[in-house]
Amino acid sequence: MLEFGGEHVPQWVVELADEFVEDPYCRLVLLGSDTEGVALVTIWETEMVGAVEAGLAGLVADGVRLRRFTVVDPRDPGGM
Repeated sequence: MLEFGGEHVPQWVVELADEFVEDPYCRLVLLGSDTEGVALVTIWETEMVGAVEAGLAGLVADGVRLRRFTVVDPRDPGGM
């Protein structure tokens, strides 16, 4: 998840979300904003998470916060 301040979604974030939507390894893209800021949430195939995180790490210096979460499917007995 990328988070940063501001009520409006910058164009570069919209373009990034569009790129993610087209990536076959990306499973979900959510983009939104409120008075607290903007958030771009993505879910990736496990083998791509490290590469995506490394690619986004350069944005952190520009005031963007990068957060990583593990998503577990409760229907998968091996995932808990």
